[in-house]
Amino acid sequence: MVLNYEHTMLFSGSEDGSLAVMIIADRPKGTHKDVSFIKEVLVQGKWYRQLEEEIKLTQDELEERKRDSTNRIN
Repeated sequence: MVLNYEHTMLFSGSEDGSLAVMIIADRPKGTHKDVSFIKEVLVQGKWYRQLEEEIKLTQDELEERKRDSTNRIN
């Protein structure tokens, strides 16, 4: 779930690909608590977990190559 910057709309997505957009009409504009904003991309959970694993493997490979490079220099 995420709010837009004006705090007038709430977006919520689910794994089945549906997206719900709700209008927040019961609050006057400008009366909100501080909320930290993040960029999010909605994907299916299985894709997210697969991408996380690929990122981890890539980071591990990068660290291994850095170690090999350092060893060759020394």
